[in-house]
Amino acid sequence: MELLRLSHITCSRGKHKVLNRLNFKVELGRIHVILGEHGAGKSTLVRTMCGLINPDAGLIYINGRRQKRFSYFEARKQCIEFVPQEGDTLKPLTVIENFTMLCGKKKIRRNRLKTELSEFLRQKGFSLPLHHRITDIGAQDIILLNILKHVYQRPRLLILDEILDKLEPHLFSKVMLLLSELKIDGTAIVIVSHNINDLYSYADTFSIVRHGQTVLTKKVSNIDRVSLIKLAYLGTGNQVRGDMSNPEFRALLRTNFYVLVNLPVIMILVDHEEKILMLSNAARKFFAIDDSNLPDLNLKQVLTNRPEYERVVNRCGKDTSSRIYNITLRYNGGKRIFDILINPIKIDHFRVGDIVILNDTTDKELLKTQLILKDRLSSIGLLSMGVAHEINNPLDIVLKCTDLLKNSSLNQTQHELVQDIEIEIDTISRIVEALMSTSGSIEKGIEIFDFNEMLRTIIKQVSRLASDLSIVLSVDLAKHSILIKANPTQIKQVLLDLIKNSFEAIEKDGMIEISTSIILSNENPIALFTIRDNGKGFDGDNSEDIFLPFFSTKSSSGKNLGLGLYCSYNIVKEHGGEIIMEENSGKGAVFHVKLPLAEFDRGGESIPISLRKLAKETGNHFISPVNN
Repeated sequence: MELLRLSHITCSRGKHKVLNRLNFKVELGRIHVILGEHGAGKSTLVRTMCGLINPDAGLIYINGRRQKRFSYFEARKQCIEFVPQEGDTLKPLTVIENFTMLCGKKKIRRNRLKTELSEFLRQKGFSLPLHHRITDIGAQDIILLNILKHVYQRPRLLILDEILDKLEPHLFSKVMLLLSELKIDGTAIVIVSHNINDLYSYADTFSIVRHGQTVLTKKVSNIDRVSLIKLAYLGTGNQVRGDMSNPEFRALLRTNFYVLVNLPVIMILVDHEEKILMLSNAARKFFAIDDSNLPDLNLKQVLTNRPEYERVVNRCGKDTSSRIYNITLRYNGGKRIFDILINPIKIDHFRVGDIVILNDTTDKELLKTQLILKDRLSSIGLLSMGVAHEINNPLDIVLKCTDLLKNSSLNQTQHELVQDIEIEIDTISRIVEALMSTSGSIEKGIEIFDFNEMLRTIIKQVSRLASDLSIVLSVDLAKHSILIKANPTQIKQVLLDLIKNSFEAIEKDGMIEISTSIILSNENPIALFTIRDNGKGFDGDNSEDIFLPFFSTKSSSGKNLGLGLYCSYNIVKEHGGEIIMEENSGKGAVFHVKLPLAEFDRGGESIPISLRKLAKETGNHFISPVNN
């Protein structure tokens, strides 16, 4: 049943029309919410409804009767109560005196009013300090007082202008329960609000005001949340009145959209139900998503890893930004490491969705891991050097004691025990020797030699063993000589250790691929040695520890000391190179060794001469550096 109707209402402020031939109606027993941007004319509309503003033109009807002289006092006679957003309490007075002033009763027994108000508050589930002055009560109690003193008047129409948005959540829930009771009793309620998130839980109808006109009135149940946000605050699409009247504003929205979409950032925009509203082009490319799939996608389908999806979704829907560090996402058979930022999107202080930004930190994390490893190895190297020197002294004494025992009259059992001691001492000596070799200077024995020629010699030596174990050796060496300046003995140790590791990882019936080339790294040509096998490889849990001393995935037999890769790492680093284990998604392990090329004179020219000439001489094409 219609209670109030505004027809073609026009209100001006100077030359500006705040309301422009606006139409609006209110029905009994319904909660009607007014939405719109700041300056749209919402407050002027509700002040006209309660008689505080006289329109320049237009008609006002109450219960179907035209109101010729409609004032605030006439509105109150018609049981229309208005709660302004700034409140209307009288601060010098007490809470109970504010109730009295609104009642308009000059003579009323204070005790009777106190009893009535106490019972009213008790029935409604609220508590207010009736005898306290307004200056002595909290801000939330003042807001509550502004609402309750108007509810106490038993209105037929209650108008609340943005005051509900100021309530804390627990009080908001109690007030909405009170308003629901009023609605059931037949009261019409009009609420000006920006809080679309809660609107669906209590409102029956909404109207959108834009540029002083009511552009849409609709049942809340007939529109989804995202469309309502777009209509109320973005004005996008052609759903409102056929077209927007401001082409410049529409062009600005379109420009902003394309800027966001084309940013070189993996960015996902989702609504309150984690449904994807927008993907940047970088995100579409990364997740291999085309436009045809976008309307049906949600965040769960894009972030395919269930645990990672849960971590992201649990951070969505909050009012503050949050970050998730070092999260691994798999896509197209690979995986990358990301820092993820989840940031709420707010319009006029309420959340309409979330923006999820993925920052790829894979290279940074790998560099960080290498720096940490380098620091750990440096510390371990210093410690190892000191320990090795300290072990050598008592080890010499033990060896001399075993020599004396061997020359003594011992029985068979005693001789066997002495032999066991010598074997274990020999093992300790080899460990000490390996540790000492990684900590020494490489300046001794430095020379220029052909890396390929050394490798051919090594391959020739291990070919017989490969044949015996049914291991296929696939060799692809650079066509031209690769000259490096290094200690050949130590470089040979590195190559033998890596090849030996591959043999032991395969054991029998497998393949080892060995290749060399010249590549470009940081604008400089370098030698690259790569060895790949299809053995058991390294799992993800221990891949970061492979270059640490005494680390081994092999069974302990006394032969595998776990120092091979540690020694190789230090040797290559001392030569200004780099050794990297590549994560292999399949079976096996892949190692890359990078070493700087030598510079020497050939016919008065310095090698490397230039990248193009060097490429032509070597017969190699420069490739991108190995992804480390």
